[in-house]
Amino acid sequence: MPTLDLELLRSFAAVVSHHSFAAAAVHLDRTQSAITQQMQRLEEQIGQPLFAKQGRQKRLTEQGERLLTYAHHMLALNDEALRSLRQGPLEGNLRIGAPHDVAETMLPL
Repeated sequence: MPTLDLELLRSFAAVVSHHSFAAAAVHLDRTQSAITQQMQRLEEQIGQPLFAKQGRQKRLTEQGERLLTYAHHMLALNDEALRSLRQGPLEGNLRIGAPHDVAETMLPL
């Protein structure tokens, strides 16, 4: 089974959240034609249209709505994994302020 491309899903989510291919392109620092090509590739991967024309605008198809839910989950999981793995071990000193009687009985030397 093929694997969905996370970059295509990120562009797809940007198109939906910014309400246009042009605005998504600006947000992602790409050209509008690059976003259009990415959406065409994503539609090819899915085998279904994700957008339907409604006048001059495009709206999500039923498949597009379903994919958007999965895209949000997949992107969130990807971003969480990267944040978790990129965090280095904690370093430095920890200072705790406590009265002497508490510090002597509860804190190790």
